[in-house]
Amino acid sequence: PGSYFVYLVDPSGAHAAGFAGAPTLIDLDPGEIAPVDAEMAPLRGSVAGTVTEAGSGDPIPGAWALSLRTTGDTGALEEIALADGAGGYSLDGLSAGTHFIGFVDPAGGHESRFAPDSPNVPASTPVAVSAGGVSPVGASLPVKAVVPGGQTISGTATEAGSGTPLAGVHVVALSAADFSMARGGVTDGAGHYSLDLAAGGYLLAFVDSTATHRMEWFDGRPSTGLGDADVVVAPGVADVALERSVGAIAGTITDDPGGTPLAGAWVIAIGPTGIAGGTVTAGNGSYEIGDLAPGNYVVTFADPSGVRAQEFFDGGATYGDADPVAVTAGATATVDAALAAAP
Repeated sequence: PGSYFVYLVDPSGAHAAGFAGAPTLIDLDPGEIAPVDAEMAPLRGSVAGTVTEAGSGDPIPGAWALSLRTTGDTGALEEIALADGAGGYSLDGLSAGTHFIGFVDPAGGHESRFAPDSPNVPASTPVAVSAGGVSPVGASLPVKAVVPGGQTISGTATEAGSGTPLAGVHVVALSAADFSMARGGVTDGAGHYSLDLAAGGYLLAFVDSTATHRMEWFDGRPSTGLGDADVVVAPGVADVALERSVGAIAGTITDDPGGTPLAGAWVIAIGPTGIAGGTVTAGNGSYEIGDLAPGNYVVTFADPSGVRAQEFFDGGATYGDADPVAVTAGATATVDAALAAAP
């Protein structure tokens, strides 16, 4: 029993944290369950539209719609969506701000375009995305002749270090002669891909649709390394091991001073623009927050029962007392905490 404010947190970072109501004070009598309905303001938006063929206006099912960063690691992939049978696509969960939007026909029958109608990123115009909004962007791809196949370039995409097969990696083959789009494909559950191509030389790009591994031009060249990419001759084999582009924070939460593992404790990582990720500890008090972009984070711990005091790593009582945690690509930062009784 007593009076309470309700504070809402989305551990995915997709919505703004805040109080329910203005905030609204909730009075509870013994044994009472008070209904609280609340809305959380979205922090992300979408880009959606239709991909069609220039001239005929026919939809291009299976076309790839791409979202690329305009800041930081400029040109890095954020998301890929496939056009449906009517050519429609939707790139969801994009951060508010600007993004490069591109379109590719993996069958090789159309030229690639970047919004509004450019053959490359430097000449394109970034698309503005607002929190909770949908930015309409359509594409009209010019027809180009499809070169008959008959030869194969195949291989397997794995994670560097662990060797884990990577499913959902998009593979792009450009003609080594003129850099035109030849074919595209996607790795299966075993990380395998196969492209039907005409005999000749090709430049291969590997792009993880989850954006958790670095894009690579074969063999081992970064996203900016097209000019240094190795030519792969069809028929041929090209295997690739992609480096992780994200890191993680993990550790164990215990009781202070007893040392008992705390199950069900909340752990939240706060980045430069707000909540970047969160989770709940397991039965043994362990947790992991993955897929974090490299950078510094403030980590806070809370006992939802209210028995123990909230803490900011390392032992701070407030955000200002927190020690930043550095996250690097491909690595896991260890962050443990022991929560003392609330005052």
